[in-house]
Amino acid sequence: MKAVLASVPGQVIGTTVLAIYVLVQYGTLPVHFALLPVLMLFQVMGIIGVCFVLAPMGAYFRDLKDIVQILCSIALFLTPVIYLPQQVPSFFQPILYLNPFSYMVWCYQDVFFYGRIEHAWAWPVFMGGSVLSLALGYRTFTHVKNLIGNVL
Repeated sequence: MKAVLASVPGQVIGTTVLAIYVLVQYGTLPVHFALLPVLMLFQVMGIIGVCFVLAPMGAYFRDLKDIVQILCSIALFLTPVIYLPQQVPSFFQPILYLNPFSYMVWCYQDVFFYGRIEHAWAWPVFMGGSVLSLALGYRTFTHVKNLIGNVL
């Protein structure tokens, strides 16, 4: 949790710089910028849930950090961060819908890129997935935390 919460100020500063740019460039902020705190809250919840699962696994698998780094590099190309979903060949598009981080990206694209709710279905999936990730991650962590001492 410490690492996730430590990354929040950096994201807030970057988002503030972007908001200032938009304000200077266009004279006003789009109304959808008001959704950013909600998006960030659910993002933090979802990532903390993932960390609750990965943290105890790190005690069992010492190379987990390296594996996660490689998987994150691969996931960058499986998440519509640097391209729009319409630019992906149709036979690869189902992969985007199986990736839970795609929904988060689509919500951020709605706020920053489109300026409107373009992916209405992504919002409840992202928010529900974040809550589910936190709940399941916390439950998993509380069940295995006593076993970690035996491994260490």
